[in-house]
Amino acid sequence: MTPSSRSLQASVLSFAILSIGHTLGGKQWSAEPSFRHVSGTKPWACGIVGWYQESAFFMMTSILPCSLSVVA
Repeated sequence: MTPSSRSLQASVLSFAILSIGHTLGGKQWSAEPSFRHVSGTKPWACGIVGWYQESAFFMMTSILPCSLSVVA
């Protein structure tokens, strides 16, 4: 295993962990009463969808270099 593939694998692992942690943090964040009572908005449209979209971005960021770490 070359050093470059190890660094790519470390990147894959770190972004996967970041994605999972970000998703779990979203459940805690969106459960707070102050978030649910934002006047004139729908909570799912304001923050929850965007929060999980960012978690999906982190997961995609971890998957993309995965193929490079196998090839390298």
